Amino acid sequence: MPIPTFTGLQANYCEGNATLNLTPSFNITDEIFNPNNGFFEVLDASNNVVRIFPNGVNTLNLNSPPLTPNDGYRVRYTYQTNRGCTAQSTTQIFNIKSLPIVTFTGINDGDEFCRNAPNVTLQGVVNGTPNSGGVFRIRRVSPSPTAFENLYVDRTFRPTQPLPSQTGSSPGLYEIEYRFSQDYPGPISCENVTSKQVVIHDLPIPNFEFPAAYQTSSTTASICRDQNTITLIPSVNGLPPTIPMNGRFRITRIAPTLQAPFDMAFGLNIIDFASPQFNIPTFTTDAYVYEIQYSYTDANTCNDISTQKTLTVNPSPTLTLANIQISNRCLGETTQFVVTSPLPISTYEWSGTEISLTTTTSNAFSFAYSSTGTKNVTLVVTNAQGCKQTLNFSIEIKNKPNANFNFIGQCLGSPTQFTDQTTILPGGDPIVSWLWNFGDSNTSTLQNPTHTYTAPGVYNVSLTVQTSSNPDLSCPVTISKQITIFPQYVVTNASPYTENFNVTNGSWIVGKTNPTAPSWQWGTMTATGGKITPTDGAYWRTFKGVSNIEQYNGNEQSFLETPCFDISNLDRPVINFDYWVDTRPDQDGISVLYTTNDGMSWKLLGNVNQGLEWFNSAGITGLPGTGTPGLINGTVRGWSGDTQTAWKTARFILDQVKQEAGAGGRVRFRFVLGSLNFPIDNTDKYDGFAIDNFQIKSRNRRILLEHFTNAGAPNASAEDAFINNIATLRPESVNIRFHTSFPNANDPLNKDNTVDPSARAFHYGISQTPRTTRDGAVFPNLYSVIDPTLLEYDKRSLVPSPFEIQVVFGNNPPELLNIGAIIRAVENLNRPVLVQIAIIEKEVQGNVIGLPGNTYYNVVKRLLPDAAGTRINTNWIKNVTQATINQSYNPTNFYDINKIAVVVFVQDEETKEIYQSIYIEPTTIPSGITALHNDLSGAITLYPNPAQNVVFIELPNTLNELNYELFDALGKSLLTGKAKIGKNELSTQNLSEGMYLLKFYNEQGKVGYKKFIIQR
Repeated sequence: MPIPTFTGLQANYCEGNATLNLTPSFNITDEIFNPNNGFFEVLDASNNVVRIFPNGVNTLNLNSPPLTPNDGYRVRYTYQTNRGCTAQSTTQIFNIKSLPIVTFTGINDGDEFCRNAPNVTLQGVVNGTPNSGGVFRIRRVSPSPTAFENLYVDRTFRPTQPLPSQTGSSPGLYEIEYRFSQDYPGPISCENVTSKQVVIHDLPIPNFEFPAAYQTSSTTASICRDQNTITLIPSVNGLPPTIPMNGRFRITRIAPTLQAPFDMAFGLNIIDFASPQFNIPTFTTDAYVYEIQYSYTDANTCNDISTQKTLTVNPSPTLTLANIQISNRCLGETTQFVVTSPLPISTYEWSGTEISLTTTTSNAFSFAYSSTGTKNVTLVVTNAQGCKQTLNFSIEIKNKPNANFNFIGQCLGSPTQFTDQTTILPGGDPIVSWLWNFGDSNTSTLQNPTHTYTAPGVYNVSLTVQTSSNPDLSCPVTISKQITIFPQYVVTNASPYTENFNVTNGSWIVGKTNPTAPSWQWGTMTATGGKITPTDGAYWRTFKGVSNIEQYNGNEQSFLETPCFDISNLDRPVINFDYWVDTRPDQDGISVLYTTNDGMSWKLLGNVNQGLEWFNSAGITGLPGTGTPGLINGTVRGWSGDTQTAWKTARFILDQVKQEAGAGGRVRFRFVLGSLNFPIDNTDKYDGFAIDNFQIKSRNRRILLEHFTNAGAPNASAEDAFINNIATLRPESVNIRFHTSFPNANDPLNKDNTVDPSARAFHYGISQTPRTTRDGAVFPNLYSVIDPTLLEYDKRSLVPSPFEIQVVFGNNPPELLNIGAIIRAVENLNRPVLVQIAIIEKEVQGNVIGLPGNTYYNVVKRLLPDAAGTRINTNWIKNVTQATINQSYNPTNFYDINKIAVVVFVQDEETKEIYQSIYIEPTTIPSGITALHNDLSGAITLYPNPAQNVVFIELPNTLNELNYELFDALGKSLLTGKAKIGKNELSTQNLSEGMYLLKFYNEQGKVGYKKFIIQR
């Protein structure tokens, strides 16, 4: 029998919407197919029949009741023929799919929103998982219902415009739905929907008003600060707020400076200008401007804020007594009142004791009181905003004091002491306060302050004294004086003061001690027909103009003053400068003064014939320096005359000045000019005085005294003592003693060294003792007779030396004194010189040589290399040329080896002038080489000497193998080795030219030495 079948079955159906529209068919040939003879059955996945439909029913509704969503349902069709035969179709499978479980987040059903609430983003949730699919729609339910329309693309609910199709927001009930469809093969789509309802409330309309008295427009108001408070009047929807505590004012200060907004307390509508939030100073100078809004929250918790209004709090006049400058409170003067206001004042009303009411627009008011005593004053001021202020005060009219002060301390970096010297007139009050203005923006209120200036210059110093601590009762007086602060230089051996005036004037100061104007000028000035011309640029000189006239004034008492100098660190201070004098002889002149007490008193520096090129006149009638503290009547000593034709260099020792100044003391110098009046018919032309190339430094010359003495010579003890005293009095002194064989041939110190004293005495032609040479100069008599006051000695110390000497000591071998003398040119000199190295014993006690009761100093034990010295013939170039002399000495004839010292000096080969000398003590004391050493040395032969590239060492058969060590002239060990019996070769090709020492020693401790020279 044929099998029936059916069509129309889909693969998937949705839960709650499973209606199967089927079409059965049966391919039967012996009768007509009648659909009413067949029926459909629905089976589950386990082939259990879950639904049977009547015959002829081809639309199978599975929704009442709905089948449980599941996969694997089957449909079977059964047909019964007219003859009663039954046939079944093959089952077909279909699925019932669950509807998606949909909801959304962002709002809850029944939520309430204010019309100005922020947007809310909605999120679809499908089967418990956020889903970006589906469709959101919204409609207004009431009032005025609308159809659903799609929500915004960004899925936001917007209370300010809930319906995308309508602008703005209408309060009411709104419904939001979310639809989601799940697609399955078939094709079929299973859709589910959910919805929520929300309420949108309208907003309150807050507003506020200013009190009518202060309104300047509908949105602005203005009030004076002295009103202290202002009450704001709030409203909501045109009526007083129903819940005042739900409202508050928001304040934004926009002037004088912008500040962040702040909120007043809920329900508070009174602004207190002095409250911490506003904090407007009572006497403010600024207008305070506020932008104010009123915010209100209604019963629905909806909030809105009013439009902005502006409140300006104008400053009331802010004057204090400090704003009223009162001057001339002294009887007999017009008292001045000057009001200084931070803000413009429109009118001033003055009244008080002796003052009738006076109104003015000027801030200045003056009045002459007719008597002393307390005067009451009332001032009422009104500003442009109409705000007023009243000030009542009193002043005291007194006799004024006589203000005065002095000062000391004019060196930069050191404190200046100011001393009040004010006196009180009868009837006046005592001084109770002082105000000093030091002219450099610094002040003090001490009576006698000190102040340290930070820059040199001329300062106007003022002192204002007050006679009362109450300014209303005080009569201030101010006095001003000029003070000059001089630059200060700490001059040391390594850092001398040198000023050539080519770049600046050196900060030197010009002044005067009488009414005549000073004629000192700095520059390159040259007068027509004059004598004085510049050396190498600018300089200081007296100068009145280029015309052919005298270049200084008649009856002039002027000065040119230097900076301050600390010379306490100079070993041997000296002042040097170039000068040119051209004045009326013995009438007009220039002198040099110095002060060590900061100008309180001045002293004359030196005398005629002292120093080098120092004062040349002792009878100057113009008395330079007249009127100077400490030298009121001036001086007759200085430079005067008109015979000079070129620049000269003056030099003067400052040892005494250094001693007077003391450690850290300061000294200043003045070049003082004194002149008589010129006759009316004067035709003589004088240039005056000029100065250039000023220096303060340490004298570099050390003076060598070579003292020839003899234990048996007449006057020897007294002359020895005189020479010893020079070493004490003069720090640059270097002295050595040669003990001669005449007149006493038995002088024991001569017997220790007969050659060198004899050679040096012969060198100078000295045949009598005691005699002394000074830097090579020979004198025909005792030095104590030749130069008893050391005047000539001091002059010699002022002559600069062209050389510097440095001495270094080598340590090897320790038995010898190894000396390196370094000679360096500090000036140009093209002459041959001799370098002498003298080994001396600093002190010999007479009792050890049979002359008890005597002490002998600086006894020459040996001249190295010999009395002839070391000759150097070269062109010495300043700061370039340098020579080193190396010598070694075996100190075996000392009475006390610890007293050993070295003197090195440089002497002109032809003139015998000694250019420089130095005294130095060795850093370590050599042990000396004994006779045992000499025995070993005598057995060793070394040749050639001088050598070039090789030296040979021969040891006789009487010696065993010896160790040797090679040293350079400064004791540096260069190499070691062994010498065998017979001839040994030592290569010297890597050694530079100079003297070397070979030390030999054996295992028994015997030592020997051999010197040789490398010369190529």
